[in-house]
Amino acid sequence: MTRQEWELVDRALSGLWGTARLRVDGREVWLDRVLTGKNRLGIEVYVDGVIKTAWCGPPKEIPEQKYLYPQRRYKYRRKYRRILRKMSRKRRRELGVGDPDERCTCYLPVFPSVRAVRYHYRRTFESIELLEA
Repeated sequence: MTRQEWELVDRALSGLWGTARLRVDGREVWLDRVLTGKNRLGIEVYVDGVIKTAWCGPPKEIPEQKYLYPQRRYKYRRKYRRILRKMSRKRRRELGVGDPDERCTCYLPVFPSVRAVRYHYRRTFESIELLEA
């Protein structure tokens, strides 16, 4: 997709509600602007018109998962990580705690912005074309 086409998608999804359709590697992807929480908007992704809960969660061998938002988070909160870094490895092993800076990836059907969609899709997919904005 060209820069102008991405700008069309951005304009279509910039208000409170909006929809855009893309063809990504032969699959039809719908992007909808939705309310994801109290006073929070996001871009929800539908692959061929559906979202399945089996696609969400930790990494699995599901091809539809690459269309979703890969959210990376630390396994431990900042305060707890600071405490764990001060401990010796032996003490952490006794407590059954691994690396304090360990991260885990979780796949979500909601992107925070169009910019995040564009960045992820450009990195991941070969062919992206705009169907409707």
